[in-house]
Amino acid sequence: MHYQVQPFSDLTNQRVYEMLQLRSEVFVVEQTCIYQDMDNQDLQALHVLGIENERIRAYARILTQSKVAGEVSIGRVIVAPSLRGTGEGHCLMTYCMTYVQQHFNNPCVRISAQSHLVEFYAAHGFTSTGNHYLEDGIPHCSVPPIAFFEISSIATGIFYPFSIENIESIEIDLQPSFSRS
Repeated sequence: MHYQVQPFSDLTNQRVYEMLQLRSEVFVVEQTCIYQDMDNQDLQALHVLGIENERIRAYARILTQSKVAGEVSIGRVIVAPSLRGTGEGHCLMTYCMTYVQQHFNNPCVRISAQSHLVEFYAAHGFTSTGNHYLEDGIPHCSVPPIAFFEISSIATGIFYPFSIENIESIEIDLQPSFSRS
């Protein structure tokens, strides 16, 4: 899997189509959730593309213009159904967290977690408050934003190929992309 980050203006028509197709396949069709996926935030977002065999197979978006100063949001985290259980979702989330840590001034990171994915996000340092709510008809759990100094002391490290403390010694080029084999 090859990961890259691009602003919307740099995405080709083909990549936009693939991105929306994957999001629709899972968030709308599989989860039987009719909602307005195209929410105008894509235009200002950074798009994290996991590309395998010339197709987007993993995706997330990073919103840098939060309502709260100093916060960055990571959302629309998704891997193709055929990649579930392979650890690729953790690779994607690790890439996103690393990118944010290296390109922004130690922001707090906010997510919106579907309830069944609380353990997945816990592996990346996020903890649930236990408060549940419905978002677009899907059960979610409140997750407070975390700062990077909290991540290093909370994250289990099980899925990280490197530690947050040693993030500057990573031997991958996160600008603009990296490959994982």
